[in-house]
Amino acid sequence: AALRRFVMALDGLSGVVHGLEFQARALAAQGGEPASEHPRFIVGTQTLRNENQLQVLEFDDENDTIESRVYGHPAGEFWGLHPNPQRADLLLARISPTSGPKRINAVLYGLPPFEEENGQLINHTELAHDSDVCCAAWHPNKVSVGATAEANALHLWDFEMEHKTATINTTASLDHGCEAVRWSPHHNGSTFGTANGCSVQIWDARTLKKSHCIERAHDGGVRELDFNPNKQYYLATCGNDGKIKFWDQRTANAPLLVLSEHTHWVWSVRYNHFHDQLVLSSGSDNSVVLSNVASLSSDIYGDVGGGDGDDDDDDDAGRSSSPSDEKRLQTDGRIALFEEHEDSVYAVEWSAADPWVFASLSFDGRVVINRVPRDVKYDILL
Repeated sequence: AALRRFVMALDGLSGVVHGLEFQARALAAQGGEPASEHPRFIVGTQTLRNENQLQVLEFDDENDTIESRVYGHPAGEFWGLHPNPQRADLLLARISPTSGPKRINAVLYGLPPFEEENGQLINHTELAHDSDVCCAAWHPNKVSVGATAEANALHLWDFEMEHKTATINTTASLDHGCEAVRWSPHHNGSTFGTANGCSVQIWDARTLKKSHCIERAHDGGVRELDFNPNKQYYLATCGNDGKIKFWDQRTANAPLLVLSEHTHWVWSVRYNHFHDQLVLSSGSDNSVVLSNVASLSSDIYGDVGGGDGDDDDDDDAGRSSSPSDEKRLQTDGRIALFEEHEDSVYAVEWSAADPWVFASLSFDGRVVINRVPRDVKYDILL
């Protein structure tokens, strides 16, 4: 375990910086049970010359400190981290061995409790694939269901948790590979989306059949996608064109909104879990952007955090905003620019424990934990 603290202030914004020993691109927020009162993030390194590390970071918001648990990982480099949303001790990781065939594999690990300072990673099982595992995701509600994608195939997996084994339930073919997979939290997780080349496919998880398609979503390729947690048909995408686009999957012939806040590829986009007008993005321009998407937010009508978000556009069209709503009808666009990185920022994630805290990771191994600016927070709450 290590305790490191560094605070950087920039234009009135401050972030707490944690430096890894090696390069890295894999970052995830840890949630699940047992829940932590402090934000926790998981990062994994990429080095061919040294033993790689998996680190679990806990952020103390009152003291602006980060406490870490460091686990050696001689098995190889981390390309992706996917914590189980129901259980804090389960982690699906995409790793590339440092010796032997350089194929990226998917492995289910067991994480020790954070309070256990000398704990060890447990390798439960490897998920068999024929080629590189491009991406992975867990079902949002079912602890034993997950998805992975390789070059030409998409798989749904059933995990047997008692013996920590995994078997393929259903497989579908892919035409253009897969850059990302993201599960929708609505309708009990019955749909998920994939980024396939320049397009986005929406899948019925019950049949593994395509239900919707967003063609030519981004010139040069789609890098990531995320579903609005409060509005069931809405999603955000980002790509190599440097843009973030917002869609209604039912009428996906054109985006509802386009933000051009980055000057290079955008690697990651994430909705805030509760306040869906807040959207994070990160890119190869070394920056993290916090954007306001008020015009497409459930909060316009005071719906934030409300149930399954099963709103209907026909109902919305007939409503008018009251004077109290006007405060929240802000201009879409950038709220804050965070420039504490000096390399491509491959990932940004909201905390699972605190809706105002988020972390970002750049390839040089710098993790920055930041907060939503205070005036923005109180504008939303009040």
